[in-house]
Amino acid sequence: MITIKFNGIDLTQYFNVLEVERELLPTRENYSVESEFRHGKAFDGYKYNSREIKVKAIILAENTIELQKVKRELAGVLDVSEPAKLSFSDEPDKYYLAVLDGTTDVSQVSGFGSVELSFVCYDPFAYSEDAAVVENKGTSSVAVEYAGTFKAFPIIEAEMTSRNSLVSFINQSGKILQFGDPALIDTQVVQQSETLLNVRKMTADLLTTGGWKENAETFPNPLMDGRMLVPSLPLEFSKGGAGVLWGERGTDRRYHGACFSRDIPADSNGHVGAKNFSGTFSTIYNTHKITNSGLNRLELRDKNGKQVVGVTFYKMTNSNNVARMYITINNTVVHTRNFQPTHWNSFTSEGKSFNITKFGSDFTITMGNVSEGGFIFNFKSTALQNTEVTKIVHFTGNWAGTENNMTNQLNAVKFIKHAVDKIVDAPTLFSEGDILKADTSTGIVYLNNLEQLNLDTLGNEWEDFFLTKGSNEITVVQSDFASIPKVKITYKERWL
Repeated sequence: MITIKFNGIDLTQYFNVLEVERELLPTRENYSVESEFRHGKAFDGYKYNSREIKVKAIILAENTIELQKVKRELAGVLDVSEPAKLSFSDEPDKYYLAVLDGTTDVSQVSGFGSVELSFVCYDPFAYSEDAAVVENKGTSSVAVEYAGTFKAFPIIEAEMTSRNSLVSFINQSGKILQFGDPALIDTQVVQQSETLLNVRKMTADLLTTGGWKENAETFPNPLMDGRMLVPSLPLEFSKGGAGVLWGERGTDRRYHGACFSRDIPADSNGHVGAKNFSGTFSTIYNTHKITNSGLNRLELRDKNGKQVVGVTFYKMTNSNNVARMYITINNTVVHTRNFQPTHWNSFTSEGKSFNITKFGSDFTITMGNVSEGGFIFNFKSTALQNTEVTKIVHFTGNWAGTENNMTNQLNAVKFIKHAVDKIVDAPTLFSEGDILKADTSTGIVYLNNLEQLNLDTLGNEWEDFFLTKGSNEITVVQSDFASIPKVKITYKERWL
């Protein structure tokens, strides 16, 4: 005897089945179009309408009272608010989605009653009880053997195995579903600033481990008064600064002193040289009495050893406490001004610094704090637009024949290279581990279980993306820079 389950309940506990009427096919409705230029009509497609399933049964009971009780219980079971699963024991692996329709009169005779139940299936197809799952297992396609007799719309899930911006699925008929943006790339070049040097104190170990050198440079270009600089004296390291030994001086009409220099380190790309940069330098250049003299010079040089930009402080006179500061670009004096090198002066006292910035042909020298008497000087040199600075050179010296007990040293250096090309990760739509899910029966797209409205690209062929009886193959496409996602296709076979 055939048994029937409805909404998970075995109906044959309430009655014996006499007859089941199931259509071979749901009612089919064909469409056609007429044309005045041809005979007859042209076929224009079809659709299946709802399916009706009729069940004739005998409700058994010991007496009429028991029969009424069974009827009440059966009525409660059959009363559902929406279509529910309906299955038969002769096809236990399939079910319909059905709801009771029409009248359910019971012809009562003594202790039993006869009834005819009419179920309507607005979705006219039978479905396989269990969902099938097929995975790509690392390959770029998924093979699906489909046994159903009517097309099925699968659910496709793609778990990203890397950063990605595009997932496309193409079936054997060439129909495509695409999600994301094929124009997005995985990396982009951005320009960043990099700090290449940041020395807060000048100490002797910089000569052994810090890349600095003592008296390794020459000064072929004289000062603006024609006097030369001779790096011949040993460096002294005192109170965090590097300079010339106190009291050391030459006997000729030149500045004798000590040189402290360093090649600018390579950037993160391995390139040595900076066309665009900011350098901040702290020098202490203070007199103790008006008879003191001395010279302090900072240069930034190119790969050929030529000066690109320099700042010089010098004092030769012993009759007053006036020093001169001048700025040179390409070894040409472009700005000068006098100042008093006292312990509280705005340019070279303790805690003060000056900054040299170059962007292409534009130079900016900021001397001290403007609010405390400092200034900003701008200069343009198209000849140096593409010139790169590769070395920092500092000289402290004493004028021959003058008393020297002023503080004269380099205390700190910070060098930042600007506009360094860096390859960084570009923004992508999907991260590793993200799960994209597309329900082809509804056209709804989810990302990590959240419905998405902006991933479905225009022109997706939802209505034509289905499985058909026999062999099916779905190809997976991702961004060029991404690895193949883990793809899982879930479907239930549909039967006429």
